[in-house]
Amino acid sequence: MATASIDAPKSTLRGNRELNRKVKELATGDNITNFLHLAKVYAILAATVAGIVWLHGALQGQAYGWAWLLPAYLAAVFVIGASQHQLAGAGHEGSHHSLFKNRKLNELASDLLCMFPLFSTTFQFRLYHLQHHQFVNDPKRDPDFAMLDLSGHWMEFPVTKKEFTAMLWRQALVFPLVRHLLARARFNAFGTPETSPYRADPNPKEKFSSATGFLYFVALLVVAYLAKRTGSPAVAVFGTLGAWVAAVAVFLSLPDVCFPRTKLKPVIPRRTQALLRSGYFALLFGSIALVQAWSGYPAMRAFFLLWIVPLATTFPLFLMLRQIVQHGNADRGFLTNTRVFHVNPLLRYAIFPFGMDYHLPHHMYATVPHFRLPDLHRLLGDNPEYAAACVETENYIHPAEKEPRRPTVVEVLGPEYATTGETEAFIDETVLDGVDSENLELLREAGREAREDAAPSDSGATTRE
Repeated sequence: MATASIDAPKSTLRGNRELNRKVKELATGDNITNFLHLAKVYAILAATVAGIVWLHGALQGQAYGWAWLLPAYLAAVFVIGASQHQLAGAGHEGSHHSLFKNRKLNELASDLLCMFPLFSTTFQFRLYHLQHHQFVNDPKRDPDFAMLDLSGHWMEFPVTKKEFTAMLWRQALVFPLVRHLLARARFNAFGTPETSPYRADPNPKEKFSSATGFLYFVALLVVAYLAKRTGSPAVAVFGTLGAWVAAVAVFLSLPDVCFPRTKLKPVIPRRTQALLRSGYFALLFGSIALVQAWSGYPAMRAFFLLWIVPLATTFPLFLMLRQIVQHGNADRGFLTNTRVFHVNPLLRYAIFPFGMDYHLPHHMYATVPHFRLPDLHRLLGDNPEYAAACVETENYIHPAEKEPRRPTVVEVLGPEYATTGETEAFIDETVLDGVDSENLELLREAGREAREDAAPSDSGATTRE
């Protein structure tokens, strides 16, 4: 498709009844397909961990065994980090209620299989992500801007290939990646930013539930440590059980005012979610403690090296490689705020999981499941305005050796593809349709205020204010 910086009149797309009928058909999800996608991710994780554990046992005690284990471990860190990004992509689907058709199944599966393992929750991510959709590329309201700025990863677009490559090399240092992860956690794991329109009036008593969760997490780590030192399975079992019972008792006794409130109503009550998380972590760390006590295998060290280390290094690396390029050097137009990315299967798995490569169709119709986004892209391709405005990239850095040649992911960040700033800023309030909310009119009012604030100079290429 041609590269242009025009914006399609909404009447030719959202006002097209036949198109909307077909999009609605594509948006119909099911309760089976994504279990298969998640099974593939967990199979890759299981095979990677099992391979490292087997290799460690086979080389243990042999001369130079570490020299063979280190390359395999480094490869595992990249595979596991990419798979963690896959789980985040599935959690992203869950935040749009498109992981599974049944809403409660969607929330439970997204939490237990995707977001809890990443120390977050689907609802907390939804608070962050819907704001990004509603105010995409708005330098004052899009939380992606604030997060990348906080982590030190924001770039003043347009940027040259040399400048972008230099930024990538700087990511070889662990600190920038950890800083990115901490910034992301601040926005979608630990609390709702003060600037978010979805945030309810702050209540100091909300800290009681957070403090309970933190102390419970510390208690589980202490139990795992004691189980290793004593070698007692009883310490592992009864210590974990005691910590869990205590946490459950506190969560059940806390009044509602002690749990975080927002302008969006959660599918699962916050108290119930806290109980689910406490049970999840009891099973996780209780199993680790039991394995250490029963077999003497350093399960906690393995968990740290094979889950926490990727979570703090390669996972944020892949997040950053996606997040910067999806909206960088784009404007706020309906058809020009992001692009479509064609990359090889390995890069798709690591950097563009669960339909993140078809990002423009996703931002246009956020409820269409990831596995139907290619069909949506082809359907929209019959529309002349979409065909003229959609920018499609091919390969990340090195151009494809074929004609006509599409730009690479990095090339669209450069001056040649900088947007003109003449498009109308798009405020997407459709992401609020069907969302459980006690303050829906207030959220729509925030959208109207953003539309009134938007001016031609505000809707140009993404630059930080």
